[in-house]
Amino acid sequence: MTLSHRAAFTFATQIVSYVVIFLGSVIVARTLGVEGKGTYSLVVLVYNLAVPIAGLGIPVFTACFVGQRRHTPSQLFANSLVWAALSVIWLGGLISALMLGSFDTIIGVQREYVVAGLAIAPLGMVIEGLASIAQGSNRIKEYNLLRLANPVASTSLLSLLVLVLRWGPPGAVLSLVLSQLLLITFATILVSPGMGRVEWPLMRNSAAFGMQAWATQLVGLLNLRLAILLVGYFLGAAGLGYFSVAQGLLDLLHFIPIAISTVSLPVFSATGRAQASEVACIGIRHTLMLSALAGIGLIAVGRWVIEWFYTPAFLPALTALWIMIPGVVAYSVAHITTSYFNGQLHRPLLNTAIAAISLVLNGALGLWLIPIWGLAGAAAATTFAYLIAIAINLAMFLQIAGCPLSDMLIPKASDFKAYWMLLPLTKAGAISTHQ
Repeated sequence: MTLSHRAAFTFATQIVSYVVIFLGSVIVARTLGVEGKGTYSLVVLVYNLAVPIAGLGIPVFTACFVGQRRHTPSQLFANSLVWAALSVIWLGGLISALMLGSFDTIIGVQREYVVAGLAIAPLGMVIEGLASIAQGSNRIKEYNLLRLANPVASTSLLSLLVLVLRWGPPGAVLSLVLSQLLLITFATILVSPGMGRVEWPLMRNSAAFGMQAWATQLVGLLNLRLAILLVGYFLGAAGLGYFSVAQGLLDLLHFIPIAISTVSLPVFSATGRAQASEVACIGIRHTLMLSALAGIGLIAVGRWVIEWFYTPAFLPALTALWIMIPGVVAYSVAHITTSYFNGQLHRPLLNTAIAAISLVLNGALGLWLIPIWGLAGAAAATTFAYLIAIAINLAMFLQIAGCPLSDMLIPKASDFKAYWMLLPLTKAGAISTHQ
């Protein structure tokens, strides 16, 4: 399977995953209302932040080094399990501090829901450890099946506990917990890494590299989700409900760059500088073009999607959606450069610097604009921060990779030929690294 076919397969899997996630989001919105949707979205956000924070970048180390065969998959899996177990200690301390506090709400929702998101983070660390083994080993089929199984399990349980049994927000949280337990079982069987011995030198080396990637992940995730945290602080659960709908629709624009960066990481890790830089330039060009087309489509159908699927009660999310589309499209190329800086240069702190610039701008502008303009202020802060940061990112990449700017920004006729050759009714083709 060529690089372009692996990317297409990954993208197709992500589209199916998105449809399933979208269905779950609609179920939550229609059964729990605006505030219930905001509450559940914050639980998921806390979980998605806690997993990489507690993970200390170990999954990134695993994905980058498993293909180099310095360590066996079983050794790397044992290493992931140890770090997941250690995370229980500090997460337990944080949870205890939150429960002993005198406040009843955190970021606009009851603190018990935030605690629930933190408590299941170690489960997510185990899942990420298995997924990183599949990705770094270039087992794209297993990697995509694992990514697809997550939303399928959670949405199925949401349908049962929230839609059928009517357990409300607690049922939605319980569906998240149960789905992660099921996913660990499925991932262990699917990846079958075996169980190696714990090696202290491996723990030390993974922590040394992982901490750099950890800083990048932490800053990057906060950069992507800071706005919704600020919305929750200033506008409460209802604001979270509206903004989560806008961000959920915008997540569709991330699938193209994620698909390309996922299959490119093994190439960046295993090839020389010239070939890796050429693949990265092509990946950036395809990402920008396809993300821009997807963004235009989202502008066209956004109102209809919100009104018909989420109900007209969620239409205040539309303005935020439109304002954020240009910034999200531009920032999509960061997925490609992140894999390049990690896999080829082994310098994840470059990604950290870019994300930190965006994070600081996003936070400062959000604190200023959200109290004035509400949801529109949060969206404007996000777009401006993304545009400035990605301009700096591309300037840095050009200096390192040395490829012409036109190769990244201007579509070529061969690009469209490659897309046509991916269709089932034509001959198999590829996005050649010589375009």
